[in-house]
Amino acid sequence: MATTDRQRQLIYVAGPYTSPDPVANTHAVCRVAMAIYETTDWCPVVPHLSLLWHTVVPRPERHWLDYDLHLLRACDAIVRLPGYSAGADGEMAEAERIGLTVVDYHSLPPEAKAAWRPRVDLTDRLREAAGYSLMDAARGTVREAADEIDRLRREIVGLRRAST
Repeated sequence: MATTDRQRQLIYVAGPYTSPDPVANTHAVCRVAMAIYETTDWCPVVPHLSLLWHTVVPRPERHWLDYDLHLLRACDAIVRLPGYSAGADGEMAEAERIGLTVVDYHSLPPEAKAAWRPRVDLTDRLREAAGYSLMDAARGTVREAADEIDRLRREIVGLRRAST
């Protein structure tokens, strides 16, 4: 159960950002962070939130990676969410170099793990397979993306039924 009577230590939540989609990954990391906050004694630091800042004041990717390392150095620990990310791999290397506590993803409460895996992987794999991302949807292809995702889901359900 989360603490309310002492200061929480900061835990940096490292994980995929750009692939397959920054918006979907940011949504998922926010859900994970809330679950960590509500079920542990950690106070999560979410570097993905620079997504909003970047939409207001765009900067090169290197700017945000440097900013994230400043955030990381202020933390007490780091947790690495599953998925490919060269940036998160670099953050892990820096965390280990400066001696931060490394919290194993698998030791997170079930609520935090559930917030990451189911919502990101299947939906984003379907979008990626269909050639769409949430950024495409924001450009006006919402209906086409939804139709293609629904078609792919039906195809997967059909394949599962055929294999049983």
